[in-house]
Amino acid sequence: DMTVFEILAQQPRSLLVASFAALGGFLFGLDTGYIGPVLEMSSFERDIHGGKTLSPGTKGFITGSFSIGCVITSVPVISGWCMDQFGRRRTIILGACIFGCGGLVQDVSNSVAEMCIGRLISGFGTGMLSTCVPVYQTEVAPKETRGALGTLYQLGVTLGILVAVLVDFSQRHAEAGWRWCGVP
Repeated sequence: DMTVFEILAQQPRSLLVASFAALGGFLFGLDTGYIGPVLEMSSFERDIHGGKTLSPGTKGFITGSFSIGCVITSVPVISGWCMDQFGRRRTIILGACIFGCGGLVQDVSNSVAEMCIGRLISGFGTGMLSTCVPVYQTEVAPKETRGALGTLYQLGVTLGILVAVLVDFSQRHAEAGWRWCGVP
């Protein structure tokens, strides 16, 4: 019997395709991981809320608007329809583009409302990716490596959170550094 590593060595295309698709998980982790420290940056409060301290409820709404978007587009009626109409790859591309648009809105935001709208849009893209990427990964993987390649999505989420924390840390004292923390 061959190990997963030996099988993947013989089929590098499967690993490459599944790894590339795992970027959807990376985006999920990136947007999930960056917001907490950003909410504590003085430049964020200055730019988004006129220098006034954000209430816990407002911080929660900014954070939660991303999840609202994720939930809406990850509902099978929506995500399944997209996958059936556009195919897996195009749905992944669509989700990534929607995520990028939301990231852009967040990066240029000047108010709490604009930030929430950007996070909601990013959530729409991420919800689509969170349902489509694992399906695509398992469909393109040979049956012998399906489990291993399917876990790459979660690895992408975890790496995205790690990168977000490192970027946040590097930008914590920079003038308007928060705007660079969530750049997709």
